[in-house]
Amino acid sequence: MATKKPRITITLDHGVYALLRAIAQVHGRPMSALVSELVEAAAPVMERVAVLTDAAKKADKGKIGEFVRRLEIAESQIHGAMGSMVGQLDWVLETSKQFRSAASQKGKIPRAVTTGVRSGLGTKNQALAKGAKKARKGV
Repeated sequence: MATKKPRITITLDHGVYALLRAIAQVHGRPMSALVSELVEAAAPVMERVAVLTDAAKKADKGKIGEFVRRLEIAESQIHGAMGSMVGQLDWVLETSKQFRSAASQKGKIPRAVTTGVRSGLGTKNQALAKGAKKARKGV
């Protein structure tokens, strides 16, 4: 079904495109849906930036210095939080590489745990998920 939402065209660097494509493939979702979710997640921050930028244009010269100082503080706090988050993700990635390396050296990669999986009709949630998937495909 065609969407009534507005559309845009974007140009990406090859590396960013490859990254988005890889993430979308892992999750089995279209790249456009992934980008849309990323933009929606950033929308509250972008809204504040738009309001603050407009306020800065209208502010008198005396208030602009304080305005810039507060923006610089906010930016440094954001970078600090992002740096911490990226550091945690790097740790998880490195730990998973070490685990898989150790497991492959032993000649055996552990199988996925399937505790709780039932054969037959499955759970109510699985049935609902299948129905939703069919609906998205238009089946």
